[in-house]
Amino acid sequence: MSEDLHKPGERVLMITVGAYPPSRGPGPLRALGFSRHLPEFGWQPVVMTLRGSDLGSLADASLRDRIPPHVELHEMRNWEYIWRSRLRKVLGRGSEHASATAESPQPEAKPAGAAESEAAAAETGARSFLMSLFGPEVYPLSFLPVLKAAKRLAAGCHAIFSTSPPFQNHLLARRVQRVTGLSWVADFRDPYAVGVWHLRGKPSGRKTAMRRERAVLQAADAVVVVTEAMKDMYLTADPSLLPDRLHVISNGYDEDLAFLGESLQRTLTPDPKAPLTLLHAGRFYADDALDALCRAVRGLLASGRCTPSDIRLEFLGALTPSQSALLKQYDLLELAPPPRRVTQREAFERMGRADVLLVEAGANIAHYAVRAKLFEYMAARRPVLALAEKGETARIVKTSGVGGCVRPSHPSEIEAFIAERLTEKRTGRPSVFANRLPTEFDRRLLTRRLAELLDANDRSSST
Repeated sequence: MSEDLHKPGERVLMITVGAYPPSRGPGPLRALGFSRHLPEFGWQPVVMTLRGSDLGSLADASLRDRIPPHVELHEMRNWEYIWRSRLRKVLGRGSEHASATAESPQPEAKPAGAAESEAAAAETGARSFLMSLFGPEVYPLSFLPVLKAAKRLAAGCHAIFSTSPPFQNHLLARRVQRVTGLSWVADFRDPYAVGVWHLRGKPSGRKTAMRRERAVLQAADAVVVVTEAMKDMYLTADPSLLPDRLHVISNGYDEDLAFLGESLQRTLTPDPKAPLTLLHAGRFYADDALDALCRAVRGLLASGRCTPSDIRLEFLGALTPSQSALLKQYDLLELAPPPRRVTQREAFERMGRADVLLVEAGANIAHYAVRAKLFEYMAARRPVLALAEKGETARIVKTSGVGGCVRPSHPSEIEAFIAERLTEKRTGRPSVFANRLPTEFDRRLLTRRLAELLDANDRSSST
């Protein structure tokens, strides 16, 4: 997009703390995409985010390169992270000091890492205690400093945009709206309480969470959700909500990634003798889907349709101990290099070189949610294998034609899909699913819809 299209417009305060780069993850990419294109549609983004040095392993410094110059960026301190870091240091030093000053001339040495483990346990306990008091996704140490900054920044703005998770962004936006009277668009990438509270494993606090969520839904001038199913879920839970106040703006892909994906495909030299690489990016949420994948790969090996040198499993993101145990149980560790965390740029380049991109829906949320990684997969232009029988993820994969859907309960379907892709690779035949890019998920078009909502609810223009 040429710079001359980014004309000055009305200013929108984007309360995206913990949901904007340098924070890693799909949420920050959504907010980043909006901020990239809003000026084209008359809105100048004033963005609140967290300082990268306060994010630890949750930071991806490479994402800063994707923030355009027109974004007015304001970095907040992450006081929860600072407090946890100091707590770890104090407890770690305390344990060392206790050993060094014990009356015994030769105190019993603690096992390596014992002090760190004790500090981590204390940190977890403290976080659980604070969560029991304030609820999930609410950070009491940061709330007031961020609120003060938000009120100051709002003085020069014409509208407010907030996104969750974390839900605290909506609580902050509601406070700012009360003081300023600015119009407010609340973006829910995931529900906070309705339909999902049981998944948090915390039966206590449900009433408070439901009340908070309902207050935001009622107070915001417009509410954005990511799927029609999520909109229906909210309307069913609260019949007093007006349907025309809830709007669906799905996740999507960014044009710079789509261009990179196209470039990768042009420069890629297919190697029919190389292993078929099945790649999964991010956290693998559904153990049952991974189990089905492992059973399918083991079935292909056992039947002789392929050898261990024909298949490679690549996981970009940590696996849980139970998931690593599944790979070991099916004797597939030699096919899967150790998972590791990479930058978003490197992850995308690996997607572009893979033969099959894996996405799972997760039985608990499949009815309303779509994994945001699916849209990055689209930009990479590689075949997608959705381990999903029904739900929003399966619907999008089927209707867009970017890949196939299989039932996790039927590993034979997974076997058939993988075998077909392997045949394509060995014969040099292009995949029937490759190089498909559904235009309806272009982030620029999705941002235009957000700008239209901001325009429709802009009270400053009528004063």
